[in-house]
Amino acid sequence: MTLQETEVAPARYVLTFDAEICRWCSACELVCSIHHEGVFQPSASRIRMLLDQFEARMTVAMCRQCRNPRCLFACPENAIVADETTGARLIVAERCTACGLCVEACPFDDADLILRHDEAAGTYVKCDMCGGDPRCVNVCPTGALKVLAVRRK
Repeated sequence: MTLQETEVAPARYVLTFDAEICRWCSACELVCSIHHEGVFQPSASRIRMLLDQFEARMTVAMCRQCRNPRCLFACPENAIVADETTGARLIVAERCTACGLCVEACPFDDADLILRHDEAAGTYVKCDMCGGDPRCVNVCPTGALKVLAVRRK
C-alpha cells in the first residue's frame, strides 16, 4: 500500500536551532538519550550536535518533521506514522524491520544522524517530539532550541 501525502497529518510543531546562542554544552543530547534510551550518552540521542571546528560553530542534525515526509512514504512496513496529537513523524518499533529505506529517502540525513539505527532494538529511531514536550528544548540553558507551531495553509 502506498500512502498519499493527503493521508498524512501535518506536523503541528517543529524544533528550531539558533547556532549563534548555542554554547555547545550538549545538555540536549544527554537529556534525549536518558529520556529515550535510558543511557547518558550523546551518541544515543535523537538530536545530534555537530561542531564545525573550522568555523567554530555548532550545527544540529534533527528531524525536520517534513510536510511531505519521504521517510514515511519510503517505508514498506508503514512503520512511520504521524502522531495524532503533535503530527510528529514517529517510528513504530514493532513494525520497523530496519531496512534503512527511510534513511535513504530522507533528504537531510546524509550521515545517518537523524534516523539512527538502534542495534540493540533492531530498529531505527528518530525524534518523536517527546509527545509535544521536547526535553531537549526544556533543558537548553540558552534557548538555542525552541518549539515552533507550524502554520499550514
